[in-house]
Amino acid sequence: MRVQIRNDAVVIDGYVNVVERDSKTLMSPIGRFVEKIKQGAFAKSLKRRSVVDVLLNHEASRKLASTADGTAELREDAVGLFCRATITDPEVIQKARDGKLSGWSFGFVSLKDEVTDAGDEEHRDVYDLDLREVSILDDRKNPAYPATYINTRDDGEMQVRYEEDVEMNDVSDPVDGVTDNGEEPETGDPVNNRNYQYKNRVARARAERK
Repeated sequence: MRVQIRNDAVVIDGYVNVVERDSKTLMSPIGRFVEKIKQGAFAKSLKRRSVVDVLLNHEASRKLASTADGTAELREDAVGLFCRATITDPEVIQKARDGKLSGWSFGFVSLKDEVTDAGDEEHRDVYDLDLREVSILDDRKNPAYPATYINTRDDGEMQVRYEEDVEMNDVSDPVDGVTDNGEEPETGDPVNNRNYQYKNRVARARAERK
């Protein structure tokens, strides 16, 4: 996730989920499983559902951006589901300054999947889904710990996934005159090119709160 702080907005972009990659072990009411979102699953959903909102911590009352008004852009490419959001919410802007944004998450309903037994845990490949929303997580939610939540809503069960491995990698704050986006290692992999200065800012912010 890359964070760019401007005078009256924060622009956040990055990969919400990397397709064709096994998740860490997830938990559900029926046991442990490993999941893989197959390539094309997000693209199918985006073709059907033109409006997807970007929320804070999956809270429906905290809409930060939307594809409906162009403040959010969502697409699936060869890596996975990419999101770019321009956010004017004052609380989120301040959290970005304080290093209190922790990553991406997304809520979806599986439409077509295949489950195989892999011994102690099942393996689920998701071929098609309905992407309900994308969320930006703050310091109250930690995407470093994979989790599955089943939320019962009027429109059915929505499952929530945290993307545990695609980390924040860039922050620039021209308002404060501070730029934390030094040279990134060129690995040729857009997922693994990371800037550790923002992670240091997050660590400092958390240390100061203790």
